[in-house]
Amino acid sequence: SHIRIINSTLTPSGSDSWAYIEVGSSDDIGLEIKDSTVKTKRINVNGYDSGKTSFINSTIEIENYMSINNPMEVIDSNLRVHQFSWYQGNNIKTTLIKNSTVEFGIESNYNSYYGYCEGILKIENSIVTGHSGLYVDNLDLKDSLMDLEYSVTSEYSQRDTLVIYEGLTVHNSNLRIKNSVGRNPLIVYDIGAIETDGGVFVTDFNNNRLNTKRIDASNYNNEPYHYYIFNNSNDELSDTVKIATPKTIRLKIKNGTWADGTTDDIILVKDIFSKIQNSDLPEGMINTNGSTEGYWNINMDDYIKDDMDFEYVFKEVKGVEENPETGVYRYSLVVLLLLVISIVMYNVNKNRSLFNKEC
Repeated sequence: SHIRIINSTLTPSGSDSWAYIEVGSSDDIGLEIKDSTVKTKRINVNGYDSGKTSFINSTIEIENYMSINNPMEVIDSNLRVHQFSWYQGNNIKTTLIKNSTVEFGIESNYNSYYGYCEGILKIENSIVTGHSGLYVDNLDLKDSLMDLEYSVTSEYSQRDTLVIYEGLTVHNSNLRIKNSVGRNPLIVYDIGAIETDGGVFVTDFNNNRLNTKRIDASNYNNEPYHYYIFNNSNDELSDTVKIATPKTIRLKIKNGTWADGTTDDIILVKDIFSKIQNSDLPEGMINTNGSTEGYWNINMDDYIKDDMDFEYVFKEVKGVEENPETGVYRYSLVVLLLLVISIVMYNVNKNRSLFNKEC
């Protein structure tokens, strides 16, 4: 009832368009890819509620599309896919992305499509980037970054970037959305279903907050409902939207001073899941130990998730130290120097004596 790919490398042969993974349609069917590298044209899992699809500690690239019809988890993995859909069956299920990186809508040939996820899309301690539209019932972000940009040029294919039908939860995360085709970056169909606790809720890629606009409408049965549009318009900001508690970055210096001669910590305030930029860092540091080599202990590619300390360090200058066993290392150098002088003086005196004898 399951297909398992464990500790393996699976790649298509040449340009074979039929190189794909297809799993049957029994109720408890599942697909497990673990400790493996897989590259394929597409993955179809046709199971239902009782089955499961798992990508664990693996690198997976799907050149066309992925269609999963049962609960799914992506854990400690790197997943790249052009188009995807998660259909969770009749019951509400969870698609879990944890400790992973996921990228979808990679090729321009496919970003005119959109991804769809029934049930709950739960993202924990992960980075998800997308280049196509995403439609989801429930989105739950925790300690994560989600960057979505929709820039397809075809008028027929233009869609809103992110549409949420039931609920949105943001915890200590950054949700950044951009739409480059004149549509809306985000639509949420029930503002009461939004929960935030100080995470960056929704901004564009320049970290500008998106404004909200309430739309009152009615369905086919003339029943009223409302939804909210988030975009760069001049509409009012919603009080429901909360800005993140910024993270404190302390810059320290070792074996030197800042350009003004001080050594006090420099404090930066940065949004969660932003990065340290060169413009954030001071210049002109002065060494106090004779060293001319200094460096920052910063990885500029790391996202800021918590309060952090970084240090500018001038390398240590090593001096001559006493022998720890005898304590006479320096004394030995002096004795050696005196010995050399004595030998030179002896030879001088010897030569002078021979000269006197000859005379």
